[in-house]
Amino acid sequence: MATGEDIHIQHQNLNRLINSTIRAEERALLKRIQDKYDKTAPVEAIQLQINPHPVVQDASNTTPEAEIRILERRRLAEAALSDPGRFAGRDEKGSVKIGS
Repeated sequence: MATGEDIHIQHQNLNRLINSTIRAEERALLKRIQDKYDKTAPVEAIQLQINPHPVVQDASNTTPEAEIRILERRRLAEAALSDPGRFAGRDEKGSVKIGS
């Protein structure tokens, strides 16, 4: 792009417009977050004064169904990260195993 040409000036103007729009959206988001915090923080402070030791769910309270899902996910992750030859019936040397 040649500096000073119409296309370059239009590009700069568009770039400024996009940047200002992004900054305006960021400011609006921060304002919404601050407003939400201002509304919820006093309630959370009062709840913390009433119950200073909030109950945290223990991982040992999981149901057997949840444990099965975790095991299935673990197996899927291990399969995805393991050597593809392992599932194709190949040994460590890459030879095809027959009948095992």
